[in-house]
Amino acid sequence: KELYFALDAGEIDVVMSGISVTRNRQKKVLFTKSYMNISQMALMHEGDRALNIVTEGKNQRIGVVEYTTSQDYANIALANASIHLYSSAAQVMAALVNKEIEYYIADSPAVWYYTSTNIMAGLIGYYVPMSQEKLAWVVKKDNTKLKQDLDLALEQLEKNLKAQEIIAKWIKFRVKQSSTAEMIQFD
Repeated sequence: KELYFALDAGEIDVVMSGISVTRNRQKKVLFTKSYMNISQMALMHEGDRALNIVTEGKNQRIGVVEYTTSQDYANIALANASIHLYSSAAQVMAALVNKEIEYYIADSPAVWYYTSTNIMAGLIGYYVPMSQEKLAWVVKKDNTKLKQDLDLALEQLEKNLKAQEIIAKWIKFRVKQSSTAEMIQFD
């Protein structure tokens, strides 16, 4: 949220963070070509029951960072859950560690990061892709020249296989799962 304000105010030219492309966001900003496909996943305590998507989270306490596609996912797919909103990932992690919530729904790179670095002992990833999203960089709606330049840079990185090298350097853990289940896409 703060990055969007900084972009809009002209304090920064591009947001190079894990921003999911959504139709609603596309109305406000320009996205570069996507550099990675991700999904929503859950972080939970080892030994706890698995997140029950079939019952839409009935009787389950779920934490998400507000104004994210994690919140969008929880509102759509986990309507029967008790959804707790937090302003930062650190706050959700603290709530999970303190067992105020049972699950932290976040995008897959965040779940991979928390589980691969063992930041909090006893937490594991629930590696079931629950959505389908694309990550891209963001520029102001009227900055088509910068968007084109960034798209060319991303294409060059992809062509030289540098994009995968960079992603592999910063995201240490990946899960490959084949599934024919329908994924939720966000507007």
